[in-house]
Amino acid sequence: MQERIAQLDDALIDRVCQPIVNRLATGMPVDCYRLARLCNDAAALAWILSQATGVANALATGSTALAGAQGALIIIGLAALTTLRRVFEGKQGGRSSTAARANPLRAAMFLHRLGCLLWLGSQLLGAVMRPLGFTEMLIIGMSLMTTASVYVGACSTPPPEHRTQTSRDRFWRAAAIRLS
Repeated sequence: MQERIAQLDDALIDRVCQPIVNRLATGMPVDCYRLARLCNDAAALAWILSQATGVANALATGSTALAGAQGALIIIGLAALTTLRRVFEGKQGGRSSTAARANPLRAAMFLHRLGCLLWLGSQLLGAVMRPLGFTEMLIIGMSLMTTASVYVGACSTPPPEHRTQTSRDRFWRAAAIRLS
């Protein structure tokens, strides 16, 4: 089971997120960390908007304790998203193959990505079972953007492509070694 989850995680990074980051990098000067921060900022905005109606309703009914609790929930959520955003404030290396190196976030944030996928899955499953309102759509958007941020954050400079060595390549390499 763990191996299949790891394969799904690798496929999402390598086949979905990495091509998107590479395409954006060729069109504009954006690196994966900046894109991850933008996704995280969108998640924070969606979180604030999704909880703002609860605070407004609590204040309208005169329940200041409930409004205070809703406000504290907003602050706790923003603190979590800000902490995640700070992870992506590292310096991005160049996009050349000589500067390619492994992104430490890819291995280190595996459990974060798994948690975000489970959270997103539960939100989507809940959306199927109940009618969606504005707040529920914002929470799904927040879950999607948070999941996107941890996956895009794992997309550092892609490693150099590995070519399979053909017999002709082996011949010329052997000839070059003999001549030197």
